[in-house]
Formats: sequence, C-alpha cells, structure tokens
Amino acid sequence: MTQATILFADIAGSTALYENIGDSQAENLINTILAALSGIVEEHNGLVIKTIGDEIMCQFSSSS
Repeated sequence: MTQATILFADIAGSTALYENIGDSQAENLINTILAALSGIVEEHNGLVIKTIGDEIMCQFSSSS
C-alpha cells in the first residue's frame, strides 16, 4: 500500500480582504500567495493537486 500526506490550506480572512481592498487587488494578492505556496510545495517534492479560490490541495508521497 502506498501512503501519502494530503495538505489542505485555506487563506483565512479572504472574504474580508476582498471587501477591504476590492476584488482585483484581493485576487492578485491571493494568486501571489498561492503561487508562493506552490513553489514551496514543489521544493519539497510535493504535488499541487488543485487550487480553488483561496484554497490549495497538495500531495506528498511517503518518501518525501
């Protein structure tokens, strides 16, 4: 049996962020954060399975 670790992360307070700085700026900031997280995941031999809005789902194999 192959084992893996699945990571789910959500950016807390994103609804308030959109309300406070506007949709365009908030979306740009969220995308920047998710891109940074994706890079970190890949540096640690992980795989970004998907992103949805302000959420990211990643997988790390048992050998990572």
